[in-house]
Amino acid sequence: MASRRTSVLAILAVLVLGGTAYLATRPDSPPPASTATPAPAPAESPSALPGAELFVVPGGDGDCTQADPCGSLNDGLAAASPGATVRLAAGSYPSQLLRGQSSHAGAPVRLVSDPANPAELKQLLIEARNLEIVGVRVVGEVRVRDQAVDVTLDNLNIDGILDIEGDRTVVRDSRVLPESDRDAVQVRSGPTGVQLIDNVVGPGRRSPGSPAHVDCLQVSWASDLLVEGNTFFRCPAQTILIKADRGPITGVMIRGNTIQGCLTRTETCDGFKTLQIRTAQEMRDIVVKGNSIDGAVVFDSLPGLVITRNVMTGDPGCTVGATDNIVAKSSCPDANRVADVAFPSRTDDVPDLTPGPACACEGYGAPRR
Repeated sequence: MASRRTSVLAILAVLVLGGTAYLATRPDSPPPASTATPAPAPAESPSALPGAELFVVPGGDGDCTQADPCGSLNDGLAAASPGATVRLAAGSYPSQLLRGQSSHAGAPVRLVSDPANPAELKQLLIEARNLEIVGVRVVGEVRVRDQAVDVTLDNLNIDGILDIEGDRTVVRDSRVLPESDRDAVQVRSGPTGVQLIDNVVGPGRRSPGSPAHVDCLQVSWASDLLVEGNTFFRCPAQTILIKADRGPITGVMIRGNTIQGCLTRTETCDGFKTLQIRTAQEMRDIVVKGNSIDGAVVFDSLPGLVITRNVMTGDPGCTVGATDNIVAKSSCPDANRVADVAFPSRTDDVPDLTPGPACACEGYGAPRR
């Protein structure tokens, strides 16, 4: 019995001593939570911020910041983020290619020049998507290739040609003075959703002795095309030619334009037709509405062709769909009203085809500008 009591006492002593040792080493309270400041997230570069501005100057080789500009439009586009603006300094640039791999999703990137003191490009080739180019001057050609979609050209001055292949290309408030022996504007290769709005195109030029066929606007393959509020004038062949030479043409609206052929026929401007819509491959659903047209017109009968509320010095003939126009002469006077169509300012450098009061043409023809 005495030895059992001794053993119990020994065990209790060990437990008491162990507990005392633990209490001696245990902290009085839990350690405080760490108060270290977390590392800040990496700062975005200015070019990565929506709405940021980048800068391009002729001969630049920097990172497109204002302090160290880059030297090409494509460099500025590649450095931009969606919604950014790339400022183009005045001066002369070599040919510019905007590459497809510089495209951005989201808000378009704007490449902006001051039209009063513009960046002047020798050539502009566009393969990139989703961008807007404002205020530049191009001495040469502008090509919107078929891989370039959602491109807007705003307030450009083009001494050369404009060739459009890309879907949803918009050209507005621009001036195109074509080079000799070249069409001013071509819409081809089947783009859809192209818009030409409030531009001035012409006069066209042909070299003496040249056989070149020169149009202000030639459409040879397109769909859902809007041509509105423009002035096209004095191109040596057709001012506007709509003919499906390359592929189908469907869904065209030609509305509120001033369209003028050659004032007199000469070797350099023999003016075949002012507006010509000629069938070739599939063509349908073309509307010519509320235009002022000074010169000869030819319209082939097409499915869905509508020609209405225009003022024309030419005779639209008895084309099905040509009704309710005001014309200077007509072989189908029951379909269209014959009146004294005269344009007092037709010889201006850029013609104003507002009819004189004797026409009584209110509500017909292109709106006054």
